[in-house]
Amino acid sequence: MKKKAKIKTQQRRLRKIAKVHAIFSVALFSLYIISSVIYSPEFLLSDVKHKFSALADETVTIVARVLDSPIKPIVSGTASCVNNVLEVSLSWPSDLNSQNYSITRDGTILASGITFSNFKDTFVNLNTQYSYIITAHGEMGTGFAISDPIIISTPQVCGSAMLPKITISAYDVNSDGKADNMNERDTLRPLFTGTTNIANAIIKISIPSSQEIIAETSANQVGYWSWLSPVNISPGTHTIYVTAIDPLDETISVSTFMNFNIAYLSNNNDDNKITNKKKQPAGQPVIPTQPIVPEKIITPIENQTPETISAFPFDYTLTLEKEAVFQGKDLPTFIKIELYDSKIKNAKAKISYKIFDQNGKEILNFSQDEELQDNMIIQRNIFIPNFTKQGNYKLQLSVDFDKYTLSKEQSFVIAVAPLINLGGGIILSYPDIISKLGTISLILLLLLLFWLILFSREYWLYLHALRHITEKNLNTIGSFGKKKRKEVSR
Repeated sequence: MKKKAKIKTQQRRLRKIAKVHAIFSVALFSLYIISSVIYSPEFLLSDVKHKFSALADETVTIVARVLDSPIKPIVSGTASCVNNVLEVSLSWPSDLNSQNYSITRDGTILASGITFSNFKDTFVNLNTQYSYIITAHGEMGTGFAISDPIIISTPQVCGSAMLPKITISAYDVNSDGKADNMNERDTLRPLFTGTTNIANAIIKISIPSSQEIIAETSANQVGYWSWLSPVNISPGTHTIYVTAIDPLDETISVSTFMNFNIAYLSNNNDDNKITNKKKQPAGQPVIPTQPIVPEKIITPIENQTPETISAFPFDYTLTLEKEAVFQGKDLPTFIKIELYDSKIKNAKAKISYKIFDQNGKEILNFSQDEELQDNMIIQRNIFIPNFTKQGNYKLQLSVDFDKYTLSKEQSFVIAVAPLINLGGGIILSYPDIISKLGTISLILLLLLLFWLILFSREYWLYLHALRHITEKNLNTIGSFGKKKRKEVSR
């Protein structure tokens, strides 16, 4: 009887703990929901989506690693001077489980989408030490393996190694593959990337086309740059001209060009209108018009100025009032337009604002119409939503008028407003606290689900015992009477 009373007491305590756990979990989760909605409904949706995506990614990653896990690259490398060209050669064992590789140099991305198990970095300087890390990406897109860093020092002397260099690659990022109607050709906004050995270079871009484009962006500290066309480029053969300029000395520059072809996909099956126009899959290189030898791509073209680009009738400067902005605040932008042709005064132009994150994903896009005036200043405060993640971003602003598109970019940082400073560089913001509160509440709810499963099983066993009578049950309640002790014969 004492044992049964002890078991019942333990069960009552367990139920009390579960009850308190349930009340606390629901209250904490409700606080998370209310706090998130007060801060920003979009933040709640973004945070919940991020948590479930992270959980799904972890699950998929575990499965991918069990099935076909990429092998950790063992990297070897040397720095050399070949034919007066300074280069760092990297190599690692090939792996059938790795779909492609990405390379970071000194913590900044240098190249991605590499399908070979070797790489030559010719965008290096003399007598400099570099740290490289290779990341192998699995077939499923989530599994990956990261190599140990390898540190390589370049020689002190090497012929013409200090000459500026630049490369270009083109990618199709339009994945819808649909035309607006049966007779309309689908157009494309290609993504162009490249590398130069000029750190933080000013990158100037021009594309002669039916819609002539001139753009300006910048490279990062290791010379990597990317630029997404602000407008659709019509199907056909085009040439992109790129110039990299040293921000510290404008006399140091290098130019190159690349021919590329944009295919289109139409719903019209008329053979007269469709001639080998199957669109490239998303993220795949745009087909060059002719095979281009890499050595020719990176060969500097002195004083390269496309004669097919007509003189633009206007220009403008883009200025950001702040290089960093807090979530939930405005990013003040200023445009000063200068007209070169008085005939376009009062003409209507479309001004487009686009913000991209550090991965090149477009997170904001809007436009407005303005009448062009000489020396006019347009101020626009761009609201940064609370749910926007902190990090490095890029504002792309383009002015479209008639057949001209002029695009410029400025980088800025989105930061989180500090709420609590714990010292030692540890700062907690309001969204950080809400997000951690949500994580704790979700864990407690999962534990509550475990309690419910446990008690459901206990209740099922209780019902099972009521419906089934066993010899042990009858013996426990004394239905068999007292058993007589057998005498032992002597």
